[in-house]
Amino acid sequence: MFMIKMAIHMLFVEKKKLMSFIYSLSATFVVCLLFIQFFTNPYLKKIIKIGHKVVFDAAYALPEDVVKLNDNFIVILLSFVLLVICISLISYSCYYHCLMTSREIGLLKLSGYNLIQIIGYKMIQMVVVMSISLLISNLVYLFLNPLFLYFIKSYLKIEMPLILLNKELYEFLFMIVGILFIFIVFLETRYTLSTNICELLTNHTMNHYKEDKRILKIPDTVYIIAYMLGILTMYSSYELDAGFSIAACIGAIGAYGMFYYFIPHTILDMFDHLKLSGEKYVSLGDASIFMQQSKSLIAYIMLSVILFPTFILVTTKRSFIFMILQIAFILINILLSTSLMNRFFIDLYEKKSHYSNLFKIGLKRKEVIQVSTQQGNYFYGLFWIFTLIYMFCIISVFYSKTQVSVSIILCLVLEYTIPYLISQIVVYMSKRRNTL
Repeated sequence: MFMIKMAIHMLFVEKKKLMSFIYSLSATFVVCLLFIQFFTNPYLKKIIKIGHKVVFDAAYALPEDVVKLNDNFIVILLSFVLLVICISLISYSCYYHCLMTSREIGLLKLSGYNLIQIIGYKMIQMVVVMSISLLISNLVYLFLNPLFLYFIKSYLKIEMPLILLNKELYEFLFMIVGILFIFIVFLETRYTLSTNICELLTNHTMNHYKEDKRILKIPDTVYIIAYMLGILTMYSSYELDAGFSIAACIGAIGAYGMFYYFIPHTILDMFDHLKLSGEKYVSLGDASIFMQQSKSLIAYIMLSVILFPTFILVTTKRSFIFMILQIAFILINILLSTSLMNRFFIDLYEKKSHYSNLFKIGLKRKEVIQVSTQQGNYFYGLFWIFTLIYMFCIISVFYSKTQVSVSIILCLVLEYTIPYLISQIVVYMSKRRNTL
């Protein structure tokens, strides 16, 4: 009983550290609740049924392409992709959560707790965290689900209720929750086993440059070439198919290397050769470190920017697949933008003393806030440049070769930009309010 009280008490003591983790879990559960409906909603299940036409009423029959075998396969494949991305982002958030709560685990070890007791302690905390996340996600789902079903209903011109209580949906959800719970406890157990007490008691932060420990160091120009080669591949490809997008993924590797190696190295060179104000020096340094720490997210975002617009534009003549790819693209963008936003929240929390020291050495409050907001502006500025170049290249290739409609292009651009634009605005407002 004492362990339960202490575990819950420490959660509320460290609630600011925990909020980003809860946001990530909540976003994951909302996405799962929405997409799982293609397997649990009886009206949507009929749409992907294999082998024969499905008639909802005498006036409407689904088109031939809806009932093809590969349509069902695409739905299953997209579900798998979403699940992989969810697990990857959860592991990403869990890793930072472990670093930020390492002192707590170290003190438990120092107090004489064995591994089983520590696992029990973390399991109690995870039950509370997941319960809060499920509550938040269900409230958001109740608001979003009617809009989600209305969009599908209008697009496919089918009759179905916008509010439907479905036991099977929550059975699926709790199965995913169970898998994620075991996965998170496994990650935390591995971290506890692999880290000694001295390291656990150290204040871990992610706000430092990572040393380049590669045995074989690839020149930074190679990543620039890879990024440009992806663009060249798109314009030189004769067939607009899966091979087109896979070849263009070379650009994602290039973007990964540029964010992790080229841009931070270039900023360091700027410090040596350019005369910068103290505020810009700090802002650029903070942005450079943040880029290194966000390299995995950038790789995911670049892959989504390359693959999904390509597949969506290829399937414009197949209404059902076209719709479901767009839904998946929107949900993945929401997940990734939320993860990027949470990473900024963690970064801001860790930099509290950093910004406080700038204030103590003589900078005005307004100047310190400007340093903080400029970091976000520098990052998002480069982020928009790197990702939108690829999106507009893909769109221009399809427009020149297939004459895709402007309305589809506009929808595609909005589906991508709106979630990240909202995340940028939220990050900016958060930095203005919470820097000092």
